[in-house]
Amino acid sequence: MIKSVNDIVEKIALYGCMFALASLFLLIAGNSTLRFAAGINLLWVYDYCRVLSMVFVFFGASVMVRRKLHVKFAFAEQRMPPMVNRIVRITFSLIMLATFCIIAYYGFRLSYTTRIQTLPASGLPATFLYVPIGIMGVFGSLFMIEHIWDDVKPTSWKSGVSSV
Repeated sequence: MIKSVNDIVEKIALYGCMFALASLFLLIAGNSTLRFAAGINLLWVYDYCRVLSMVFVFFGASVMVRRKLHVKFAFAEQRMPPMVNRIVRITFSLIMLATFCIIAYYGFRLSYTTRIQTLPASGLPATFLYVPIGIMGVFGSLFMIEHIWDDVKPTSWKSGVSSV
């Protein structure tokens, strides 16, 4: 069940990341073209680009966590006995889970405390800058729970053979 939920969450994060990157490209290219061709500079573009870059960075980071493309010490992992390797993977996954929970808490707390501030050029609430941090913490926590579950369950569960 957690895999199917995480598949949906990963698609949401990936599509959000792609949308943010495409929007960044269009806004920057459009504003640059207007500035150099017509002498018009749209100031609100900078605020939207800040928000979109936060979405791009933090949603992209959560997708990398799901796909296990984060930094790890493969040379140490290859030299450890399998049981020690499993214990180390679970320990680091628990530490990362705690870190993502902290990121989610402080990301949403920061979003809440900046809810009355606005970005100067666009008038957008400043909370939009920090919501992606909290969402990334939730997504990363879900993905780490899946990694921990995959490491904890016995190998007989993975193959579908009952040990009873």
